[in-house]
Amino acid sequence: TSPAAVEKRAADTVAALVRGCDAFLFDCDGTLYHAGEVLPNVADAIKYLRSEGKSVFFVTNTSSRSREQLQAKLETLGVPCSAAECVPSGVFAATYIRRTHPEAKHLYVIGGGGLVSELEKQ
Repeated sequence: TSPAAVEKRAADTVAALVRGCDAFLFDCDGTLYHAGEVLPNVADAIKYLRSEGKSVFFVTNTSSRSREQLQAKLETLGVPCSAAECVPSGVFAATYIRRTHPEAKHLYVIGGGGLVSELEKQ
């Protein structure tokens, strides 16, 4: 198989993947950036997906950042996004607590400010 054939097959595979999905979720730490540096081609890939009408979400298991703090970090790294597209783990934790334990009105949180911020929004 020639390099040109491999390249064409890879392009066809990517095109089929993009056509077949409505949204793309990117893990942040180690996938979009590492050690405070955005990884190569990230901004171009996201721009391409948006140009194809795809939704893009940025997820992380880091609870120390709120949606807005994650958005600010990504934008600083050259990845334009909205806070609604940013989903740190604190969002899931806050939603879970509020839905499954609505009686829990006063919480003592041992965790980062991002988790506290997301709980305050719920």
